[in-house]
Amino acid sequence: MPEVDRLLALALRLYEDGLCPGCGQQITYAMDPALAEFWTTMPPVRDHACTALAEAQDGVKDSRHPHALRQVVGMREGWEDALARREASAADQ
Repeated sequence: MPEVDRLLALALRLYEDGLCPGCGQQITYAMDPALAEFWTTMPPVRDHACTALAEAQDGVKDSRHPHALRQVVGMREGWEDALARREASAADQ
């Protein structure tokens, strides 16, 4: 591996090692008691791809060995056109 790639990989490792695995924030800030009152959350947002996976998994939960089934998530045909229409409509407003 070239030296630049090794250094970039090392830098990424050092950065990721400093993140909390639970919340993804920098551990030095996340665990600082002086900052406790400043942390907040936003309202939850729906991850529609995860929702589709969960619904598919619910549909096979009574099948033989459902843990052995792998669901694949993807977009139906026409999603790009629908997105373009929505963006054009928003730009017109």
